[in-house]
Amino acid sequence: QNLCKDEPRFCAKCWIDRDDGIKPEQKQLGVPAGQVKWHPGWRKHQLVGRNLAFALLEALQSAVNIWNEGVMGGPPLEDEYWHVTDYYENIRNKVRNLDKSRGSCYKIEGSLPTRLCNTPMKAKTQYTPRANYDETALNSIVKPAPDGYVPKNAKKPLYEGSDAHNTCFDLPDDSIDVFNVVTGRRQLFNDDAFDRLPARQQEKDDILTPLHRTRELEDGIIPGKGWEIWDEPQGTCDGTYNVTCNRWTGHNCVLEGHHDYRGAIIGNEYSGWLVMTLNDLKEGVIILKLHTWHTENESTRTEGWTSVDNARERRRLGESLVQRYTTEYFHDSTVEDGSWERELMRSYETPDLPESFEFEYAIDGKVTTLNKEQFLKEKKQIQRVVETLTILDDPNFTKEGKDVEIAIRLKGSGRSIVFGVSHVYWA
Repeated sequence: QNLCKDEPRFCAKCWIDRDDGIKPEQKQLGVPAGQVKWHPGWRKHQLVGRNLAFALLEALQSAVNIWNEGVMGGPPLEDEYWHVTDYYENIRNKVRNLDKSRGSCYKIEGSLPTRLCNTPMKAKTQYTPRANYDETALNSIVKPAPDGYVPKNAKKPLYEGSDAHNTCFDLPDDSIDVFNVVTGRRQLFNDDAFDRLPARQQEKDDILTPLHRTRELEDGIIPGKGWEIWDEPQGTCDGTYNVTCNRWTGHNCVLEGHHDYRGAIIGNEYSGWLVMTLNDLKEGVIILKLHTWHTENESTRTEGWTSVDNARERRRLGESLVQRYTTEYFHDSTVEDGSWERELMRSYETPDLPESFEFEYAIDGKVTTLNKEQFLKEKKQIQRVVETLTILDDPNFTKEGKDVEIAIRLKGSGRSIVFGVSHVYWA
């Protein structure tokens, strides 16, 4: 326990001068935010990581032994080692038939459909880290506006290739080289090891091409042009160690490499409809995870707009003059020991909605309108920063799997109320 508290507890820096002369465009913090006394530092993370790694390596060694013993006489391994369908089906069936008295899942009743406890769900999200980065992105299912616009992360990296070398990561002369112990080799990696690791491409426009480019919903719901991606970092932030993440030109800590962000697609009344295609819906369940706490200045795309899609010839009646009074934000400040601390300065509460506020959602063209009171009643606060809205819970919605188009929009609040959609769940 005490060894994990030895200094330096943190090695990460925000910037190290590079040999190629590239300089950050933004003023850099001294060290990444979060290097505070209640965060454990790299030694504890390394210890836990190695314990997990050794367990996996032992399992892998066991598998190799089974393989060697099974093929030694010539015939292939027994069928039980090749075919795992029955094994997985056994697990699925146990979940589907779970006794309601077991565990705590059914305590969600009243907040979420209890069918979630035994129904396999599909999902898309803008949160990071996420696996299969492009395929699981929420904006991959967004239907384009008539001019082809789809919300997209347009952040650019400051540089490509390796980071500048951080000497804090070097092994001290008297330390044990774990790589050598595990591999039984003298030197597995050299200083250029990370240059040889396979890189992943950030841009995959073919994967991000939304479904049903030209088909519109039956009642003429048109995708809006005012939605945008908020707080998703630059790069391929999928949680793996050898990808580049958050080297954005506008970042104040380029070497942070932090993957954990609450990305969302955000918009206001003037953003219009956000239309998405959910593939293979079978069970009649659709749940939105919302951010109702965004501020007006965070909707940069609609800045200066006075109507939906900035169609200035249209005059909207009853436009609300209610303003978001909060000026709260994340602020990085220096604490007494010279390190940086991230202070939680913003509110995650739903702001005061104007009386004229309406939230509309459509499922295959059928529109449902919730006024302020109805919306606040239907929206569920599952826990801090987790707000959900169930827009479909009907086991008889369809007799077979089909693609379903959903859409949402805000009304009666102008630019003053900004919502985000971070996740869509369906089955």
